[in-house]
Amino acid sequence: MILRVCTFVFFFLLALISESQTVKKIKELRTPVIRNVSVDRLGNFFLAFDGRITKYNPDGKVMATLKTKNPTLLEPWFHPKIFIYYQAGERLVNYNHNFEVSDEFKLNPSIAIEPLLVCPTNDNKFLVLDAADFSVKKFDVYSNSVMNEFVIDTTRIGAKPAIVFMREYLHFIFLLDKNHGIVVLNELGKVMKIIPHRVENFGFFGEELFYTRPDAIVFWDIYSNHTRELPLTTEKFLLVTDERIIVAREKGVTLYEFHPDKPDDQ
Repeated sequence: MILRVCTFVFFFLLALISESQTVKKIKELRTPVIRNVSVDRLGNFFLAFDGRITKYNPDGKVMATLKTKNPTLLEPWFHPKIFIYYQAGERLVNYNHNFEVSDEFKLNPSIAIEPLLVCPTNDNKFLVLDAADFSVKKFDVYSNSVMNEFVIDTTRIGAKPAIVFMREYLHFIFLLDKNHGIVVLNELGKVMKIIPHRVENFGFFGEELFYTRPDAIVFWDIYSNHTRELPLTTEKFLLVTDERIIVAREKGVTLYEFHPDKPDDQ
């Protein structure tokens, strides 16, 4: 009798979990070749093509388009700003939600010798990754003052790192290395974890980092180190919000309705 009750409870809980993780395909979008993707706090997603970036609402409706050279780093998370770093010219540009320039800066040469990537921080400063020595500096763009800096111990990562993305989140720094995977650093630059899985992008969902495998979405809890998976066939790029999963292939996007058991947001 006890075994039967336990079995019932197990399958009841499993059903609840499955219901909270419902994924339903709702729309397909045809696009040119997609070079990169990103998403803001409101669930609007951004597709970068050759020569332009288009902003869509969660239902796939075009909201704004920016004709531009291909960005080195696109970061719209700090709503209402859309931040773009152009390595060519070492330009930092903040756009408003309609892709109108709100402010623009040229990186001071005293900050970095070979500024590979620049991204914003939660306290309105910036991080720069210097390819000359793999140092990371936190700096104030208005005063051109460096507030903190460290050198990444690349021996912990592997030979020939190829870092293409950088993001500060929950007081950690996350790097995407196309040769070695996702690298997690603390604020002092210590390598805390390497996820040795080659991906084109990653993102955040509450206190979890998500990335794609061909047959599933993997969610890794930043604090507990717990990993869970959501079975779903994925493609080149992936975005997850509290109401959508956006799967982008080389050309085109599939939108899924998502009803997650969502962790606490920031």
